[in-house]
Amino acid sequence: TGKPLPENIQKLMDFMEDTGGDLNDYVKLNQDYSKLKDQDLENKIIDLSRKYGMAARMGQGGVAQQIIVALDMYRAEQHRRQMENTNTVMRKQNKGLDDLINVD
Repeated sequence: TGKPLPENIQKLMDFMEDTGGDLNDYVKLNQDYSKLKDQDLENKIIDLSRKYGMAARMGQGGVAQQIIVALDMYRAEQHRRQMENTNTVMRKQNKGLDDLINVD
């Protein structure tokens, strides 16, 4: 009909064209990683890293590329958590310094 696709459908179509993935792959990549426990996140990164190595050694470039996309998502969540933890520690340390320097 010549109408443009809705944005979410266009994103799915772009993903499928770029990676060769399907709807299930897209859904997995767009899940809420913040709900994973830290250990589950770490285990997923280790597992995907291992699978990437296997795919790369076997010449499965398309599969390896899909794994990299997923791996980047998990690593981004891990980095976000690390930064959040660092900021929390820094705020607590600064609060302690404020108490020491309290001049009235």
